[in-house]
Amino acid sequence: MGFQISPEEEKTEKKKEQDVGFFESALAGVATGLWNIPKGFVSLGAEIFDLVADTNTAKDVEEWFDNINPFDDEAEARTIGKITTALTSIGPLALKGAQVGTRAALLARRALQAKESGRYLSLAKVGSKIMGPTTGAIVGSGVGEAIVADEDIGTFADIAKGTSLEPFAITMMDRDTKEGRSEAFRRLKNRLKFGTEGALFNLALVGAGKGIQQLRKPSETGLLEYADSPLKRKLQKYGLFGLKPEGTGTKYTFEARRFGLDNIRATEFAASKSVQELDTAIKELGDVVKNNYYTAPKGLKETVSSQEKFLTDLYDVLRPVDKGSESLLTATRREGGRDVIAKQIDDVVAYKNVNDGIKELTEQTIKLGDDRTKNLITEQQFQEQSKSLLKQSNVLNKQLDDITKRRPNIEQLIKKTEKGFFKRKNYSNTKEFNSILEKVRKAGGNTEKLENAIINFRMSVDNMSVRLLQRRMPGEVADEIKDNLGKYLNAQYKQFEMSGPLQKYKPTAEQINNATELLKANKIKGYQELNKTAPTKEIIEKFSKESTDEVNQFLKTKSVDEVDVINLKNETGDVLNKATKAEVDSVVIKDSVLKNKVLEPWQEELAGLIKDPSYSFYTTVSKQGHLNYTLKYLDDIGRAGSEGPNKFVFSPDELSSAQKSNPLQFKLVEPGSSRVSSGLEGKYIRTPFYDSVFDTTSNWLNRSGVGTFYKYAVLAPKAASQIAKTILSPLTHVRNFISAGAFVSANGAAFPNYGDISVLLPKSLGGQGVFKQSYDLTGKRILGTMTKADDALYERLLKVGVVDSQVQVGESKRLLKDILKNPSAADSRVYTDLSNNLKNKLLKFYGKTQDAYVAEDDFWKIINWNLERNRYSKLADNLNVTKDNYKQVLAEESTKGKYFRKLVQRDEYAAESFDNFLDEIAGNITRNRVPNYGYVGRTAKALRQSPFGNFIAFPLEILRTGNNIMAGSIDDITAGIGKGTFANPEIPELVNMGLKRLTSFGITVGGVPYALAETFKAKNDVSDEEMNALRRIVPEWSQNSTLLPTGRDENGYIKYIDFSYSNAYDTLIRPFNSVMNSLSQGEATKDSLMKSLGTGMADSLYEILEPFASESIYTEALLDSTVRRGVGRGGRRVWSPEDDFGVRAFKGVTHVANSLMPGSISQFKRLERATRGLADKKYGQTFELQDELPGLFGFRSIQSDPERSLKYMTTRFGSRLKKAENLFIAPLLRGGRVSPQDILNSFKYSEARRFAILKEMYQDIEAARTLGMSNSKIRREIQKRKGIKKTIVNDLLKGVYTPKEPSNFFVDRIRKINRDLNEKEGVDTPNPFTIARPFLRKIIVENRRINLLEDNPVFPNFEIPQPQVTQQESRITTPNLNVPAGTIVNTQTQNVGSTLPANFASLPTAERAKIIEEFFRG
Repeated sequence: MGFQISPEEEKTEKKKEQDVGFFESALAGVATGLWNIPKGFVSLGAEIFDLVADTNTAKDVEEWFDNINPFDDEAEARTIGKITTALTSIGPLALKGAQVGTRAALLARRALQAKESGRYLSLAKVGSKIMGPTTGAIVGSGVGEAIVADEDIGTFADIAKGTSLEPFAITMMDRDTKEGRSEAFRRLKNRLKFGTEGALFNLALVGAGKGIQQLRKPSETGLLEYADSPLKRKLQKYGLFGLKPEGTGTKYTFEARRFGLDNIRATEFAASKSVQELDTAIKELGDVVKNNYYTAPKGLKETVSSQEKFLTDLYDVLRPVDKGSESLLTATRREGGRDVIAKQIDDVVAYKNVNDGIKELTEQTIKLGDDRTKNLITEQQFQEQSKSLLKQSNVLNKQLDDITKRRPNIEQLIKKTEKGFFKRKNYSNTKEFNSILEKVRKAGGNTEKLENAIINFRMSVDNMSVRLLQRRMPGEVADEIKDNLGKYLNAQYKQFEMSGPLQKYKPTAEQINNATELLKANKIKGYQELNKTAPTKEIIEKFSKESTDEVNQFLKTKSVDEVDVINLKNETGDVLNKATKAEVDSVVIKDSVLKNKVLEPWQEELAGLIKDPSYSFYTTVSKQGHLNYTLKYLDDIGRAGSEGPNKFVFSPDELSSAQKSNPLQFKLVEPGSSRVSSGLEGKYIRTPFYDSVFDTTSNWLNRSGVGTFYKYAVLAPKAASQIAKTILSPLTHVRNFISAGAFVSANGAAFPNYGDISVLLPKSLGGQGVFKQSYDLTGKRILGTMTKADDALYERLLKVGVVDSQVQVGESKRLLKDILKNPSAADSRVYTDLSNNLKNKLLKFYGKTQDAYVAEDDFWKIINWNLERNRYSKLADNLNVTKDNYKQVLAEESTKGKYFRKLVQRDEYAAESFDNFLDEIAGNITRNRVPNYGYVGRTAKALRQSPFGNFIAFPLEILRTGNNIMAGSIDDITAGIGKGTFANPEIPELVNMGLKRLTSFGITVGGVPYALAETFKAKNDVSDEEMNALRRIVPEWSQNSTLLPTGRDENGYIKYIDFSYSNAYDTLIRPFNSVMNSLSQGEATKDSLMKSLGTGMADSLYEILEPFASESIYTEALLDSTVRRGVGRGGRRVWSPEDDFGVRAFKGVTHVANSLMPGSISQFKRLERATRGLADKKYGQTFELQDELPGLFGFRSIQSDPERSLKYMTTRFGSRLKKAENLFIAPLLRGGRVSPQDILNSFKYSEARRFAILKEMYQDIEAARTLGMSNSKIRREIQKRKGIKKTIVNDLLKGVYTPKEPSNFFVDRIRKINRDLNEKEGVDTPNPFTIARPFLRKIIVENRRINLLEDNPVFPNFEIPQPQVTQQESRITTPNLNVPAGTIVNTQTQNVGSTLPANFASLPTAERAKIIEEFFRG
């Protein structure tokens, strides 16, 4: 039976806990844990003695140890003390046991191996395989833990108590105390359970550790081949390798790809800056362009506006394709000038190719010598191959001499080419351009900026063309590029560029008619030229029909998103019927930029040629950049993958037929339809590497009607909701900026070192002014006021992957790319659009807000990059690494060389200069230790397309970068290189740097949240008990957050800030918070430590998985309004069941629409009401300005409301209690035959669940009391809920439990069912309830008014006699005993059947009942 502690005792206990500090309790726990080690040894001996002598010595021994322990009370006062007690008592013996077990296992393995005697199969052989150091350590640790077993700590299996898993929980503690020998046996058995579970837990830790190690460690070899099993293959792609940035490839293949993509972004950034220059020039001209540049001749209808005519004329200057038009490139306008340029370029390309060839021959020569030394080739083979290499070398050296003699200034030309082959002096105005400029000047405009911008456009395209020529283009392609220098611009057509659902291009009926007439006119003209006569009427009609058909075919085939240019195969070799453009682009070289996409006049009429100079320039340079760096990337992959021990690229003759035909091992890089080729075409690549190199994914969204529907019904709203809650939410911008500062702090700034202060200080105070520099590269970028120096630095940062990598924006962009065909065409930055229509205003607004969100992230990444660059610049000086020897250091096999090689992933870039070397080190650290969307693995990208999860990439990146910070710090500490400084000569500076970084990470992730919580608690006089109570009433998503109490309202109810919203590293500490919160709750309910820990670990796993498994913002709102029938998160109603269909539909649509609204709207509404002193319209809640203003910065004070929370808790409690009661009656009243045992089992199961539900509700009531809610308010609130009886309310308020008596309805119904079955079956089976009633009564009596927190219900196991019947008695299956957490089950069976008369079954019902009643009285 339970007991109630008095209010005075309760206050004393609470005061005692508050008087003992956190660290005092923790240290007392350490002391108590150490004290428990000798206690464990002595009590173990006492238990063995008790087992033999049948005494109670062990109990006395433990009491003696507890009584003389001076630290016990302080350790027990707080949860942290109990944790440190457990860790300190278990840890040392578990560790020592593991060491002893390891040594024993090694000795046993040697003995078993010696005993094998060469036999193929024996027990000794099997034993030697099983018995290893890991096994020994696990067993030894279990033995060590068994010695200090503590029933207060318990086991994880205690979680199963009260559930259907209890019969299988073999390590659950037996807490039924006994006497003498029986008690000793119980204690020893509990030790065995404790040790066994400890060993199993350690085994799980070893497995988890190895798994995590595999996930976090970059693969040196990649995945060599896929598994045969489809399931294993999915696990490989999306499990073990799916979470790594490099996927199934290696770090090198991944970084090579990222470097190419970052260079493309740098190219596009430079192009966008050029676009910005033209845009600025045109805007400054204002009305000159809009109104005064062009007017239609009198009498003619104006078909184009002044600005459209202006842009068209500029476009024609940049792309002079009309006969007689001239190029801005001066040399091409002179006789033979184009040939002179072509020859210079040819010599540059030839010189570089020859040098590359000599380098390759040198590498082959070195490899040949190594093969000879290792005896991999014969002497004859060595001599033959040496002669061949020498011959090739002579040829290349001869070519090099010829080029040098022909062009002595070749080195200067090479350097010129690297910076840009063409300069401003190579360009001059054409007569067409001068005509445009003259018109502008006559209209009153200044043309200097306009002239420079257009020349810069032309020069940029031409220089990129020269870079492409250095990629070993085929002769005819190279000649075409050279011939088009000065006039090439990739033509863009609306039909191809604007095919998405939001910007679908459709030619007008007039355009279609004009195109048809143009085509027909061409056919007639061709006929006349061929036949020298006019066509007949019949032929004209034929031409008319053909023209109509061709126009319709052109519209049909050229505007779809599916093409059949290549048959793609999946990993099993199955040919996909249709390949989407996205899939084709991922595996073939996109050489469209090389194709002179000039259509026939009738086709241009239909397709809509885009004559916007900015758009055409930007897309041209972008495509040139993509092709240039794609070719370089593939060539680098081909070169790196064709040699070394981790080779993954093979020529056809290196593989067997079986290997080539197995798609799980190798894939052939088919020569595509591209006009250019890479070094990979025609070669085989290991299939996992193929998927990684080409980033192949299944683009199912574009392959079927289902995919299209899913894309627009699920992904589009998901993207919209994520964008609304982040990019379009002003307050989220503020929180994004503030929280991102934690990344700099975690990487060392929280504990400044090695010149950090100098970097951070403004220049006015003698520092480097990095904050000002960071603003110049972010704030000024948004405003469009960056200088040339700013542009150059930003390009450097792009090339090392530091900027433009914000995670949430990256995920939103990818979602948009999943939805739209060509989202880049909607990028307002590449248009020179002077119109003021709403669509373009919205596009530009969105572009600016997206840029701002990225800039807020970039601001801190730039600061971090500067800090890292400064640290490693000083470290390089400390380690004597200079611009003269850094390449040599990178090539060394020394400890120093290996250390720096690990920091330099983009070695080619670093090799260009010492500045690039430092840029790359700082860039590598920043992109791997600050969240970066480019480093998200395949799994996250796949989850992006699911209806679950919100910004799933961010928590994954927090986990990845957090791990990298710790691993990098440990690498610095253990590197073993460097020397101390003058201030601290004993500790090497690298070690000092690692220690400070690790400390900064700990302070940022754990120290700051804890310090803030404790500070706010002390300032506002809030106790730990109140904080635990607060967590029970806050919304579910805040229960494991870092809560900061900020004050109280007039009722004494706590106000708090949910700091987790602004804590970037909340993902890392939330699982820890869930464990600690569970331990605190377990302490209140007297659950065992391990049971509470197990529950907390389950909660922490949920917290880890929640960002990926929970519904997305939009999906949740949609399901609330439909599938969940108007019930939202936390039980809130979207619509009432009593609402009619129209009202339900309206409320449901509104609920879904709110998920697409910017998150700041509600905050602004609260702020407005706080300013005006108005209450909330829906709930009548009032707001205070002092609480709402900090919300603008992400620190809003939220008012807790125990009264309102209790309403939801009571509603949920009433529903759950009813369901628990139904567990008793529902299975028994279906109409089938039931036995007394069925009734008893169902009753015990139902009452076990009732107890758990009542216990949880009582904890909620206690939380409300703790937070200041009066008993009268609590009673009134609970009584409002229909269906909760007054007796239950009274018991709840007192914290007691009594089993529920079976209702009269149940008794009558079970009797009627039994009677009806007897009549149908012609038998006289006794009423099963009559037989079960005395047993039920005994359970009710024994558990009447037990304490909900201190006690556990007792459900004895009875053996009830089965009535003698001629038919199968039980037609239903009732659950075994399921009791709530903490329930004590009496396992001593009361054998009723053995005392009953033999003719019991045939006696009348009244007599049978009387006999059973007498049995219990006896």
